[in-house]
Amino acid sequence: MILSKFSSSASLSWNARQFSHIVGTETGIGSITKKVTFFCSHNMAELSGKFQLSDADEENFDKIMAAVGVPEEKRARGRALRPTVQFSRAGDDYTMLYITGDGRELSHVFQLDVEREETTMDGRKVKSTYKRSGKNITQHEKQENGMVIVYEREIIGDELHVKISCGDLKAHRVFKKL
Repeated sequence: MILSKFSSSASLSWNARQFSHIVGTETGIGSITKKVTFFCSHNMAELSGKFQLSDADEENFDKIMAAVGVPEEKRARGRALRPTVQFSRAGDDYTMLYITGDGRELSHVFQLDVEREETTMDGRKVKSTYKRSGKNITQHEKQENGMVIVYEREIIGDELHVKISCGDLKAHRVFKKL
């Protein structure tokens, strides 16, 4: 019986993440089901939405892109854009959809703690691993040249803050919720 899995509020949170598919089909668990549904919906709100770049540390971001081998022509084109990023989640699959504004889109579907190959907007082949801590998602992006870019994404109010680092280089970007 599912009720035996929920012995305290601490285990309720753990079990809500582990058993998010519970929809209350068993009798006698109505109040538990409501708590699980609320818990999952609350976390889902933190991970979904559409955001547009509103503020960027372009100089330092450009230095990071140059360090990993992005040619000047592609960096210049990227500086002129105000991209939109859209986050969604279906079960264990997270999706980040990048929309550049010049007709290009790139979708990354990933699972937490699973390394996967990706192609960046500028065409680089990388291996990324995503981890979650609370409402924050951190991406470690390994470049073909051995360098690693770390993207720390955090939602603060109606903004998505992205801290980007590569070795000693650091940049910050802010996206406003649409």
